[in-house]
Amino acid sequence: MRAVICESFGGLQSLKLGQMPEPVAAAGQILVDVHAASVSFMDCLLVAGKYQMRPETPFVPGTDAAGVVASVGEGVTRFEPGDRVACGNWFGAYAEKIAAPQSWAARLPPAVDYVAGSAVRHGYGTAYYGLVVSARLRPGETVFVTGAGGGVGLAAVDVFFDIVGGEVFTTMTRLMSWGGRMLPIGFTSGQIPSVAMNLPLLKNYSILGIFWGAWGERDPQASAAADEKVFEWVAQGKLKPYVQAVLPLEKFMTAMQMVRDRKALGRVVLQVR
Repeated sequence: MRAVICESFGGLQSLKLGQMPEPVAAAGQILVDVHAASVSFMDCLLVAGKYQMRPETPFVPGTDAAGVVASVGEGVTRFEPGDRVACGNWFGAYAEKIAAPQSWAARLPPAVDYVAGSAVRHGYGTAYYGLVVSARLRPGETVFVTGAGGGVGLAAVDVFFDIVGGEVFTTMTRLMSWGGRMLPIGFTSGQIPSVAMNLPLLKNYSILGIFWGAWGERDPQASAAADEKVFEWVAQGKLKPYVQAVLPLEKFMTAMQMVRDRKALGRVVLQVR
């Protein structure tokens, strides 16, 4: 099958477009004919060897895809061939086919196309897990989100949803409201901050680590239910994933550079079919 291939952890320059053997749906997995794949910052970290896991090389990068179920593995009960789905895995999306756990997939409502479908799970799934499941955000509370697509302003808030890390996180440890919640999501600044633990003690706030992918592995039923809820909201128009650019698979390097260099607002999607 046609795929983007990572042969070593040398960053984007170690990638090429070529042929890889088609994956097979193992027990509990679905095999999906990929129509669109969303590019994430995690993909850029993974091919540079800077993520907390390292697949065996060669591998196909890409966490999020949308397409049509081609076959199902033993024990799969939620899907059958022909179903339109959004799905994901730690890697494998930048290809004509991807094998994904059935718990990491959701049906695409008729109103949601493949491009939009590929741009939902990673971003909105993380936000749902962080704000709804972990922080239990309440009406009237203020949320400060870093890495939201532009400049950063600082203000005392109830919930701090942090993608950047570094000095921003350190500053916010002093500005949190009483009883607030800090949610470290990632460290796109490249700096992992430390916290003086007297600060959360004095203001009685919590620090809640948010690792959406690990939650999906440890509680697949809850993760799948969250996916279904998020896609229901997308179909109803309550959530509208913003896709800045749709590029053919051959332009994967351009797409990943946009994300790596923080030149993308919203998602960049690769059109595979």
